[in-house]
Amino acid sequence: MAEAETLRARLTRKPIVVTPGVYDAFTALMATQAGFATLYVSGAAIAYTRLGRPDIGLVSMSEVAETIALIRDRVGAHLIVDADTGYGNALNVVRTVRTFERAGASAIQLEDQDFPKRCGHLDGKVLIPPAWIWIRGPSTRSYFRSATFVSHLCSEAANAVLVQ
Repeated sequence: MAEAETLRARLTRKPIVVTPGVYDAFTALMATQAGFATLYVSGAAIAYTRLGRPDIGLVSMSEVAETIALIRDRVGAHLIVDADTGYGNALNVVRTVRTFERAGASAIQLEDQDFPKRCGHLDGKVLIPPAWIWIRGPSTRSYFRSATFVSHLCSEAANAVLVQ
């Protein structure tokens, strides 16, 4: 089981963490059997495989949480989960953090897009004001149940990632 070393600890040392994208328990099982200890639960992949649609904000927080729980039930790998924009305002972000952590996520990735959100490679994204991302992400830290939980704040504007 990958949990012997926390993801937070693993991210502090080399080599880089390679994380294949997964979207269900079967793809997670295949990735862990191929030797990967950390997986990326892709919101776009969930949208394409569950809904047959592009990642344009149609997948709900509950659908992602269910996917995390099904993956966690099958594999022990660290799970970095695409949490989109947190599914709403700051209160929704807190709820998303708690729900995803409870479902088995080791980390989440939050984006700085406004509603409706679109996958990073799609055109037509609208970004939230820069100051809001600093409220959206770091304010969630006090709501982590585990000291080892990690949040990533991704900026579509600056192509930068802040690891908290």
